[in-house]
Amino acid sequence: MNVVLSTLIGCILIISACTPSKQNKISQLEEAAEVIRKTTVPDRRMGVFQFNKDEHGNIISFETDHPEAAKRVDSLLKAHSFTEVSIVSLPDAALGDSLYAIVRVGVANLRGQPRHGAELVDQVVMGSPLRILKRQGSWIYVQTNYRYLGWMTPESVVITDANGFQAWENKPKVQVQIVSSNVYEKMDLSSLRISDLSMNAILALRADRGQWTEVELADGRVGFVPSPDVGIPKVIQQKVPKGWQIVRTALRFHGIPYLWGGNSSRGFDCSGYTQTVYAANGYQLPRDANMQVELGIDVPFDSSFTNVIPGDLLFFGENDRITHVGISLGGPQFIHASNFVMMNSLDPSDKDYAASRRNTLKRIKRLQTNQENL
Repeated sequence: MNVVLSTLIGCILIISACTPSKQNKISQLEEAAEVIRKTTVPDRRMGVFQFNKDEHGNIISFETDHPEAAKRVDSLLKAHSFTEVSIVSLPDAALGDSLYAIVRVGVANLRGQPRHGAELVDQVVMGSPLRILKRQGSWIYVQTNYRYLGWMTPESVVITDANGFQAWENKPKVQVQIVSSNVYEKMDLSSLRISDLSMNAILALRADRGQWTEVELADGRVGFVPSPDVGIPKVIQQKVPKGWQIVRTALRFHGIPYLWGGNSSRGFDCSGYTQTVYAANGYQLPRDANMQVELGIDVPFDSSFTNVIPGDLLFFGENDRITHVGISLGGPQFIHASNFVMMNSLDPSDKDYAASRRNTLKRIKRLQTNQENL
């Protein structure tokens, strides 16, 4: 019996060696698909291009939010005889008309996976618009207005259709212009707090009541904010803010703690900090440092840093990898989110000199070609 079994196993091994296995076919398919991904969804942080597999490693579906990627992968699957694999174009048709969301809490967390213990990849503040791509269990997969992707709990947002979203967009708004504030039940600082607010939070304007502003949240709750804390919303545009405006905003956050994935007044990572500062002045930066470094023009620098002006972005890293970003205060001085939002210098003679940052400084970028932002 053992001889027969050994012979059968030997035959199976010979046959397996002579014909491509299912796993080899899957690997070949994925290699071919990667060529498509690089031209259609080059950055997975801002676009979906994903094969879903079962517990045995078999491909069961392909998901993407890029129509051209869906078309090309569909042809690829047929060419490789994977006709049983379904194509899921996002937003998922199962969502119906509920494709929009508006943040209803002070700060909503975006996770890398649909679970509370997953990596915090980003945050969005109250009033921020989101596009919903799909649901999984008690989580929704959303995309921010700067295209960043992440998982969020539905309780953090108001989910609506295009009409509901447009109705919210059409309401007059105010924007939080200080580091943090609150919405109160009454025009009284000792009254019940309805919600906390971070800089750049958006609320619907109901009435100007002098020292107080009556506001409405995305979920319909009504309350009051101290009038000095809010103002007319900044329109995101291509015009680069002046350097003094960037520095003035950046300094307001001094001392705010570092938080990986943080992008609010509760805590920042380095690029969340620079993104928030620029957004407060009407300019939208991409989310991560290695995205932000692709903008603007390079600023040549030497040990004096005399040609570095306020508002320039300083990028740090290892080898060719950018891992950190800060905002120039002019010359060798800069401010950044490290252990907390702090100021440092690239000049060894300064008491706040940061040797580790000087040794890893890779590039300095300016978001315009002249010095009008001084």
